Amino acid sequence: MKLSSRAEPGHRRAFSLPELLVTMAVSLLISIAVVGSQLFGIRLTEVTQTKIHSSDKARQLMRLFNSDIQTARLIQIGNGSPTSFAEAPAQAPQQGNALQIYPTDATNVFVRYFRMAGDLTLKRMMNDGSVADLAGGVSNAVVFSLEDFRGNVLTDRQHNAVVGIDLRFLRLENPDLPVGPRHHYKSYNFKTRIAQPML
Repeated sequence: MKLSSRAEPGHRRAFSLPELLVTMAVSLLISIAVVGSQLFGIRLTEVTQTKIHSSDKARQLMRLFNSDIQTARLIQIGNGSPTSFAEAPAQAPQQGNALQIYPTDATNVFVRYFRMAGDLTLKRMMNDGSVADLAGGVSNAVVFSLEDFRGNVLTDRQHNAVVGIDLRFLRLENPDLPVGPRHHYKSYNFKTRIAQPML
């Protein structure tokens, strides 16, 4: 019987224990990197979708406000709800949570924008009582104001004033994303000024 140090042609040499451990460690590191990149991609997609949705919503609000204000015969700012509206008194800051717009000279035909304190939503109501939600998570109570050309809130009603709109959000929609110092977005604000028509 002859002993040989070479492996027989039909047999293969197996991995040693250190080689097997190194292979498993490299495979584990690659798997962790792949899962991490997938989670980062999902988060980045969520942030991008939120930015796109928020920008689109802001454009829709801007078009709606602009359309209603530019066609108005009379604009009043004050405090309102689905059941009532009280215009800001004369010789007081012309600001509040509601904006009432009269497209004609008839006072029973109007469009009312108002922020509900209970659910923090901005709503739009027609004179027939139909109400539509426009935005959610609005944190500031004073949303509308009459301003001069410098941005100062007026204390009297002027026909050449501009309507200031300021919406500060606690969260963004689609997907529902909180806003604040501990979250991805520190703040989100929609602020614009729209000139009244010259009558």
